[in-house]
Amino acid sequence: STCGFSPDSKKVLSGGEDNLVIEWSAVNAKRLATIQGHEAPIKGCCYSADGRRIITVSTDSMAIMWDAISKREICSFACLSRI
Repeated sequence: STCGFSPDSKKVLSGGEDNLVIEWSAVNAKRLATIQGHEAPIKGCCYSADGRRIITVSTDSMAIMWDAISKREICSFACLSRI
């Protein structure tokens, strides 16, 4: 499992064995969004320093950049080694 806070500390990302990244409100613990796109467990997730992007990495050897508002994939990168 992994997690990461937004730069303003108002949101939290969590990722785990279900291949999903969940965005939560750090204020009231409500689920805000679900991000799907990986084919294996999530090993890392974080917001960019400006909070506009989300980066996720998985044991599917992919790193994906998402738009933090729309949750749409911007681009993906194949990793050269297993994560």
